Amino acid sequence: MSKVMRGSPKEETLPSDGPTVSIDKAIVENQQTGSPGCQSGIRLKMYASADSQTESPAKRRLPAELTGTARRIKHMFTGGHLGSDCGSQTEARMKWCPILTNSPERLGKVYKIIAERGTRREKKSNEDGSAYAHHVAGQPINKPKNRCESSLGPRSMDGDVLPFDINRVHLANPIQGNDYINASWITEPAFEIPADLLPPSHHPQPQHAQTWIASQGPLDETGYEFFRLFFHPDPARRPKVIIQLTACMEGSRVKCANYIPSKEEEAKLFRPHRTVPLDSSSSHPKTKWALPEPDEMRNLGFIRVTLEGVESGPVQPPATNSFYHKNKLLVELLPYQDEYQQKIQPIAQARVVHYECISWYDHGTPEFVEPILELISSAKADSMISSPEESTPRTSPILVHCSAGVGRTGTLIAIASCTAQLALLNSCHLSERTLKANIISHLILPRLVPENGRIAQLPEWLNDDLVARTVDFLREQRVLMVQTAGQLDYIYKAVACFAASLS
Repeated sequence: MSKVMRGSPKEETLPSDGPTVSIDKAIVENQQTGSPGCQSGIRLKMYASADSQTESPAKRRLPAELTGTARRIKHMFTGGHLGSDCGSQTEARMKWCPILTNSPERLGKVYKIIAERGTRREKKSNEDGSAYAHHVAGQPINKPKNRCESSLGPRSMDGDVLPFDINRVHLANPIQGNDYINASWITEPAFEIPADLLPPSHHPQPQHAQTWIASQGPLDETGYEFFRLFFHPDPARRPKVIIQLTACMEGSRVKCANYIPSKEEEAKLFRPHRTVPLDSSSSHPKTKWALPEPDEMRNLGFIRVTLEGVESGPVQPPATNSFYHKNKLLVELLPYQDEYQQKIQPIAQARVVHYECISWYDHGTPEFVEPILELISSAKADSMISSPEESTPRTSPILVHCSAGVGRTGTLIAIASCTAQLALLNSCHLSERTLKANIISHLILPRLVPENGRIAQLPEWLNDDLVARTVDFLREQRVLMVQTAGQLDYIYKAVACFAASLS
């Protein structure tokens, strides 16, 4: 059931083709522990373009219905969670609207291009050296770990959503040598502002783009692996926050294992599982779930999750109910002992904030955009890492999952990425001339180089479409991120609402 925000988007003139792009390389690295036969890290090369400094012929205006949300939203983002530090000067300087409002015709055209590009990536996934290969996820021993979704549309093998080998999450503590979990590291596009557009007095602060883990909802047998991510030895790769965007059941369909205790002070125990083949002669061997060998169990232990507290999120008008519950979890790694033995001392502990949003249904969107903006701000604040050695806090990865970890998950990450970019722009003291133009068309826009079989960039008429470029960038890292045209429309509305709060 798809619900959208009140008001219809205004008609938008399509921008004309821009000038020939110039090449400017940058590198985004995402190092992670590798496994035998797999690439040990990610190195995504990107090139960029900067259009000429001419004003866009298309007029950019927010729908009138969105302007009433500005006062409610503005206070959520001026505290620095998303990079805004402009204070009282915001209104004087933010005279631009970089968000394209969409007619149904234009929205359909943009979504069609994004969907067709997803099909092209899938066709390239079996090519040697392809950046879209998902060989590890498709191995018979790992297939039971993938949640099969029959309603996903164009998809990878046998209906599963499979993470690309190049940026899949590796378990730091493999179960009998198997480090696979159905999750992907997601990097936000790092847009840059050309130096000639910045005033001489401006000294841009280095960007600390939020890192995300896009995961499928855990299965009953993969709960241990899921929570083991919160004990990663590297603090920069150790999440502190989970955002759950699905109910465990929708109708008669299981969407996610119920991995949170139902009452405060209650606990759930998770044991490691592995898959073992039932036969070795078949080209498609059947497998079953089993506990690891006793020696391996002693190395892995158990995980206990205790619900320490629950609070309801704030009600964001015009909504009348809380969009989420905020659960505080104590996650403990326990030694392998008799599970009935009392007073087992944990090996390690982690406190995790769990946002539970159970009213966002598969393939749909929430009714309003204000609650999702507040959720993103709150989750980013909870993900901050402070240390005496660093003058400014850093953010830890935020783990987001729905059922398959693509549609609702991609929608939230896209909104968070776009609004963070707008907040960064808002913190720059841009000239009046620059503000009068569409600033997005001036940005150095990252686009992945067509190497290792990557497909070519988006068409040039989408150069100034922040949402389309962001969604396509996310799909370069995980299939089907943002799954429906309705979800794409919801992103435009949420980002437009945020832009209105800066005006």
